[in-house]
Amino acid sequence: MSKHYAADDDDFLITDPEKQPGVISEVPAGVKPLRLEPIGYRANIEVRCAFCRNRQRHIYGFFAVLPDGSLALCGNCCAVEISDKSTVAKIKQDVKRREITNQNMIVIRELTRGLPEVLKVLERDVLPIEAQVNSTAKELEWLFPSSRGTWKTSKKLGLARGGLVSVLKITGKLGERDVEGVLEKRQRIFTAIREGLQELEVAAKALRAEPVKHALRTLARRDGYEQVTMRGTEVVVGSWIPDPDDDEMEIFSERTVPLLTVEVPDARELLGLIE
Repeated sequence: MSKHYAADDDDFLITDPEKQPGVISEVPAGVKPLRLEPIGYRANIEVRCAFCRNRQRHIYGFFAVLPDGSLALCGNCCAVEISDKSTVAKIKQDVKRREITNQNMIVIRELTRGLPEVLKVLERDVLPIEAQVNSTAKELEWLFPSSRGTWKTSKKLGLARGGLVSVLKITGKLGERDVEGVLEKRQRIFTAIREGLQELEVAAKALRAEPVKHALRTLARRDGYEQVTMRGTEVVVGSWIPDPDDDEMEIFSERTVPLLTVEVPDARELLGLIE
């Protein structure tokens, strides 16, 4: 591609040809164009051909290269005279492809509008808490096997993140059904975030020291621990086990699980982004 163009991108569509570097509006008398640039344009407003007598207005056009390296705008008929029908058709086809891609990019931008900000807040403020809640619940179930299913976990926010990432990766041409599908998925993601925030709040409250403390005595009896207590924000259980170094001795073994100490963050910012 010529160094004149503002972007060297296979999908870049030139919509303001008169403002491109090196473009002149008048071709000096007697100056003949050498060739056409391989990239044309689709102007946002009508522009005039620099070569034909009546300065034909057009939207789709071509850049003609002059001997001094400058460029002049050129309509279809004059483009054929400068080059040939095959080359002109090839450039026009490329412009049409770029136009379709550009239109599709606009659709994708609208479909993903606001989602990067949602993902950022979700990953920064909420997902670390969800991970901690789920980890604590898993460790309590490991400590008290009989409590399996007792501790609430939170999964919808992580699933919502996966949905956001997949939508933000969308590329390529989208048909009408594709657009409808993405819009529906967007709404499902937002619903999962709302429900996930409520789910996380409930799960986090159940894993704090006071509610866990109430369940400890029953859990310890069920799972055969001889001692169970709270040490600050840690659950501590213990029992006598055989000494691996002396068959006639026993040693007291302790296991601990730290409980949740962080607060679920204020969700108003995140909820405001998905309203």
